[in-house]
Amino acid sequence: MSGYTTVARLDTTTYTLTGLTQGTTYYIQVRAKNTAGTVIIAYSTVTAGFSPLGPPIPYRSYPIDGATSYALKPTFFWYIKGNEPFLDYEIRYRDFTAAEAYPGAPQITSTSNHTYKTLLVDLIAGHTYYWQVRSKIGGQYSNWSTAGDSSFVMYTSLAGAPVIPYTAWPSGGSTVYVNPPTFYYYIDVYATGLEFQVEYSSSSAVDGGGNFTTSPVILGWSSSLFAEGTASLIPNTTYYWHVRSRLAANHASISAWSSAADFSVASTASGAATTPIPSTPVGGQIIDSPLSAITLYWSAASTQSLDYEIVIAQSSSVDGVGKLNHPLATSSGWAVTDPTNSILVTAIPYTVTPGATYYWQVRSRLSANTALMSPWSMVASFSTAAGSSSVVPLVITPNYLQPINTSSAILSWRIPVPSESHLKYDVQYSKNADFSNSVLRTNIDEPVAQVTGLEPNSVYYWRVLSKNDNGSVSNFSSTGTFKTGNVTAVDERQVLPTAFELSQNYPNPFNPTTKITYTLPQNSFVSLKVYDMLGREVKSLVNNEMLAGNHSVDWNGENNSGFKVSSGTYIYRITAGNFVSVKKMILIK
Repeated sequence: MSGYTTVARLDTTTYTLTGLTQGTTYYIQVRAKNTAGTVIIAYSTVTAGFSPLGPPIPYRSYPIDGATSYALKPTFFWYIKGNEPFLDYEIRYRDFTAAEAYPGAPQITSTSNHTYKTLLVDLIAGHTYYWQVRSKIGGQYSNWSTAGDSSFVMYTSLAGAPVIPYTAWPSGGSTVYVNPPTFYYYIDVYATGLEFQVEYSSSSAVDGGGNFTTSPVILGWSSSLFAEGTASLIPNTTYYWHVRSRLAANHASISAWSSAADFSVASTASGAATTPIPSTPVGGQIIDSPLSAITLYWSAASTQSLDYEIVIAQSSSVDGVGKLNHPLATSSGWAVTDPTNSILVTAIPYTVTPGATYYWQVRSRLSANTALMSPWSMVASFSTAAGSSSVVPLVITPNYLQPINTSSAILSWRIPVPSESHLKYDVQYSKNADFSNSVLRTNIDEPVAQVTGLEPNSVYYWRVLSKNDNGSVSNFSSTGTFKTGNVTAVDERQVLPTAFELSQNYPNPFNPTTKITYTLPQNSFVSLKVYDMLGREVKSLVNNEMLAGNHSVDWNGENNSGFKVSSGTYIYRITAGNFVSVKKMILIK
């Protein structure tokens, strides 16, 4: 008890200590005196040491353990144990490749009131970074996070020169019903450090530089693989568009324009029954009002009384007459309205959920002659605010049967509305449109995933959902499609394993994470599970149809409920077809 501080002449059996330092251990003794100052009870035994509580130290969840980040501006995710709603956070990171000291003063310090943070600056492709996070409340800070490997590696395919992109959709003279349309494009290699620009026109004539010459509309540069039009196009008109790229680090280095794609805008000619024009919500507008109170507005100028019908769906796909044709599309049925027909307001005929994108359209008919109907209107869209819920992702690329000339593909998607929760993604892909015999990739932290082992000359279907740490799981996105050609010579030389094998985990013993590797000589349904020494299931690591080849999976010492398990010996068991193998591993804390 050297260096003690005395608090004297208390007349209660409690005392509140203030000004203590978080992370410092303290000890206490107490004695009693009478009113004359005579000691009647000697100093008690020294208490066991205690440390004052402060803001909780966060746990990093992504990117860690040497993960590869495909995003130039990566998003950091972390979590805390327990419910602490009033915390702010501070992150710092260092470029290890640049030989900077760590964990010294941070290269960048950034704050967030969520358990995630997206950087505002690009990181360097191929470099390894480390990062830390701490929480704070008022002027009090937690210690910086320390447990585990906080490293991550930036993807190394930094483009050395601009790449001429390919147009994906709309193309081939297709008819678009969303006005203005969204343009989708892709590049045949995954490369970072590129920006893209779309130009479109009602004429295919170009000048010597390949630019359209007839009233072209040029969209701004963007790093996304899609671009949204800025103004409505003229119905029943053919348009042409192309796309080019430039280096983000050198704006003077610009590729040539891609080959032009053509499409037409659906006609709204209607005769006696006027085709309505959606007015709000349109253009992906985010609706933050109570979902039961959403209304749809449109206009339809007519001298005759009109009835209206609405259809709404979670996909913009339409049939041959321009009507939304998603299997779950819902129609309102016909409704009689005010004879002025200038603007109609109606309650939405659909049960909507947070964090989803909806597409809607409307048509009219003459009230006096219900056989005279207008065409369906253009398709309008809106999204619902997610709050802390999961969000239905939107497929970006590859899509619309985009050709892939290798045995691997980079799948990318986007979130139309932000979520207050940390989202992870599950991607499913299959050679069958009903997703039978599919492959499922789970717990992806970025809106991009690389799939490998694709078969040549095949059509693939893929979709994605999001989920958060609270158990909220979104519906699957709409389905994307792509096709593979003949794979490259390198892919053809890849040698498949000749036997099933389950390897010893590494490292072993381990803390906090270990890697389990297995090989499959043929496509197989794989079950890989962890058990305790009493034979009780602890964690299901794999439960999917897997392609032939070499595979690995990490176990971070968590059970199926997401809680860390105790130190000890565990068994992991694989079943693949008729192959069964069991091995032991040791977790030490």
